Amino acid sequence: MAKETKPTPVTTRTPTKQMRLRALIAALVTVGLLSSAVVVRLGWLQLAQSDEWLKRAVSQQLSDTVVTARRGTIYDNNMEPLAESAEVWKIIMSPKDLAAVKWQKLEGADTSATLTDEQALEKVILDLRENGVGRNKEGKDARGGAVVVQMCKTGEILAMASYPTYNLATFNQDYTTLNADEMRPLFNRALAAFPPGSVYKMVTAIAAVDMGGFDPGYIIEDKGLYTFYESFQPKCHIWSLANPRTHGKINLMEAIAYSCNYYFYEVGRLTYDTYKKATGENPFDVVAKALGLGEPTGIELPEDTGARANAEEKNKQYAGEDAGWFGADVLQAVIGQSLNKFTPLQLACYTSALANKGTRYEATLLSRVVSWDYQDLIEEHTPTVASTLEISEKALAALDQGMRMTGSIGTAEQYLKDYPIAIACKTGTPQRSETYASGKHYLNAMMIAYLPADDPEIAIGITVEYGGYGARTGDLVVDIANAYFAMKDGTLEVDPYVDPRTVAQEDAAASDTAAQTAPDAANDAQTDTTAAEPQQATALAGVIEEENNDALLAQ
Repeated sequence: MAKETKPTPVTTRTPTKQMRLRALIAALVTVGLLSSAVVVRLGWLQLAQSDEWLKRAVSQQLSDTVVTARRGTIYDNNMEPLAESAEVWKIIMSPKDLAAVKWQKLEGADTSATLTDEQALEKVILDLRENGVGRNKEGKDARGGAVVVQMCKTGEILAMASYPTYNLATFNQDYTTLNADEMRPLFNRALAAFPPGSVYKMVTAIAAVDMGGFDPGYIIEDKGLYTFYESFQPKCHIWSLANPRTHGKINLMEAIAYSCNYYFYEVGRLTYDTYKKATGENPFDVVAKALGLGEPTGIELPEDTGARANAEEKNKQYAGEDAGWFGADVLQAVIGQSLNKFTPLQLACYTSALANKGTRYEATLLSRVVSWDYQDLIEEHTPTVASTLEISEKALAALDQGMRMTGSIGTAEQYLKDYPIAIACKTGTPQRSETYASGKHYLNAMMIAYLPADDPEIAIGITVEYGGYGARTGDLVVDIANAYFAMKDGTLEVDPYVDPRTVAQEDAAASDTAAQTAPDAANDAQTDTTAAEPQQATALAGVIEEENNDALLAQ
């Protein structure tokens, strides 16, 4: 019988608590090592190689692909336009060569008109420097100026010139010299603000008739020295202690034509006091704002918007007791002095608004956009009304008559009375703060005009720094008018470069006659308190030359 064999028993170990602890420790160590490795790696990527990985990340998100555009419009997957064809003009040319090019197809501001006006402006300034005007030869320090011509019914800028200018073809080479030139040829005077002087008086006239209740035929006697205030007594520009002449009894139209300061002091003060008491508003500020003075013009260029003389503006510019708004401020403001400062472009827009019976259009350099072959009209400028002012027929008639009289029998008579087409205009001669002798202030020359007066087409704004009397710019108005009508009938020819000094020499004889003309208020500013010096000659009331520039008389 076989012997039975018993199986060998299997020994199993049951994990003890100590074994579990060891296993856990080993696992934690392993995880810790792995985590440390990951952290080290991440730190390496984030710190040491962050710039490289950032570049890779960005390169995966963005890419630049140059696509040569075909003629026409490019669309995306949803048929939305991505790019459209457009003609862009870039003109780089010497002003001397500009006039020789035929620009009939250019659809913006007329370059030949601008060049013509630039030459005419240069001629006036150089003539003033050489000959001056009047017995005191005012204007020999003329530095520069600007002229702007605007289409009354559309707001389009026909011409905009600033003098002195520079040659675009050599601008880079000349920049250092131009920048150091004390005449500031890089300064765009057409878009810079200057005191307007008497060209502002139409604002006062409108307010007096429509807000102050004055009839244009109302007579005021010019007594020379305006004595309503004891501490501030300005005078009319033809009056002096040595020769106390006046304009006598005068109405609104005559006051505009002869630029009688005394008349505007009186109606200005009374209108301000009455309207301010009734409404709390400054009547002249209301009118000036609506006519675009001190307001953006809409031009597609950076511009100075200037300032209107009012209590708010004075409070901005002064502090303490000097910030107060007083009766003396009103008297200065109504004749275009005080804090009033406007650009030649604003003056052109203001004049257009007067010509349009209160409607002001936004100024623009754009007429229309056409296709590259001039076959298709892409866009055409639509006149945009910037502001309106309701002006009574009575006031409009007075303004028109007074501004026509300015050129026919008033301050600009010598320059405009024989022009075959009626021109409505107003001269201005604001004082500057600088003096060239005791009590003698430098003067700027200003003028605004619209023509033809019967059916206005263009409006003009002119400024000449240190130019003497505003009437002297009458020659410039004539040159602009001639150029405009020649442009209309297709006969305008512009010499690529005419040396204005030659023309000035030829006109020297005419300059002598200018000494007999009658500027407007030669002392629009009311800042000096010295006594008037004697004058050596008498003249008819109205059309005279004011030798003394003092605005105030010592009491």
